Amino acid sequence: MKNQILGIALSLSLPGLLAGCNLNQSSKHIADSAAVSTANTANDSLAKITAADTTTPGGPIVNGDFVHRNPAIHWPAGLSPVRADLFAHNEIFINAPCTTVWEDITEAEKWPEWYPNSSNVKVLNNKTGILEKNSLFTWNTFGIHLDSTRVHEYVLNSRLGWFGYTKGLKAYHTWLLENQSGGCKIIMEEIGMGAGARAMHAKDPNAMQKGHQLWDTRLKQLAEKR
Repeated sequence: MKNQILGIALSLSLPGLLAGCNLNQSSKHIADSAAVSTANTANDSLAKITAADTTTPGGPIVNGDFVHRNPAIHWPAGLSPVRADLFAHNEIFINAPCTTVWEDITEAEKWPEWYPNSSNVKVLNNKTGILEKNSLFTWNTFGIHLDSTRVHEYVLNSRLGWFGYTKGLKAYHTWLLENQSGGCKIIMEEIGMGAGARAMHAKDPNAMQKGHQLWDTRLKQLAEKR
């Protein structure tokens, strides 16, 4: 079953120098300038998409996860499971403190080391590779390149949520960590809107749920080994 889940998760596919710089400093300044430019481009793209959301609500196109949606999840205005074309709910109990789990989910550039449904994760506006409030990052998941992803909700050791965009798809992914006796309960929910979300649903209504179950399972293994 583990190999089957991994196979599903991995096989999904949808459609000059600066003024005032000396020669010894030029390479560093150029690299820094390029990084800022990349982050600004992603930010501009995100702002445009957010301001011009023309997604037509087609939902709820849902699977059985819809009835399990958690009322404690915070959804941004205009984005909720009720309006979604695709929705997934996952939860798992991890025998480790929420502080440990939080470290693992916020060290984004390390995700590909343990979550095979992710690759090329790059945090654009800091050099730590760790997600913070308003972090911008790009990555690949479910066979899709998400070129504008921004952390929206950030509550230390408790809540993490981000917007994700690519052509034909708008998504919001959120984590809720709850301290419980002996460990941490993790609730993960995500919605997708647009043609890309509808195409994923048509191919397999439970695809996102399965991919996220793999994420949860690998997260549990990672955190409990610490």
